[in-house]
Amino acid sequence: PFDTGETDSHLLIGPFRLGQANSFGRVLNLHGITASGSANVAWHLVNGDTAEAAAANGKAAIIASLASGDYSSYVASEGTWTAGRSNMAYPKTRAIWCCLWLSSAGDWAYEGVEMDATVSGKWRGDS
Repeated sequence: PFDTGETDSHLLIGPFRLGQANSFGRVLNLHGITASGSANVAWHLVNGDTAEAAAANGKAAIIASLASGDYSSYVASEGTWTAGRSNMAYPKTRAIWCCLWLSSAGDWAYEGVEMDATVSGKWRGDS
């Protein structure tokens, strides 16, 4: 479990590819699992055109949050999980690469996450 006695806790998972090579992916659903005694956990999907960009955007969002700044430009979708196994969300986020950022001001334990995505069009980027 994460002890948040001194500060909020943050966990960045990923990056992971949502689509296939040279294509976007779209998140169909996100199933979050936290321990039965966990505090509420905020989840955020942070996108990027490359794995490196998604990870860098996730780090920048966390740094902004820790400084009590605005991180909304980094976040494509967000929501809240409550304690337990039945946390389903349907964010419909479209991206090439994505990270999942979890945070909470209370004590919580991460048990797992499942995400379903589908191919959602060709990427026509510069690189």
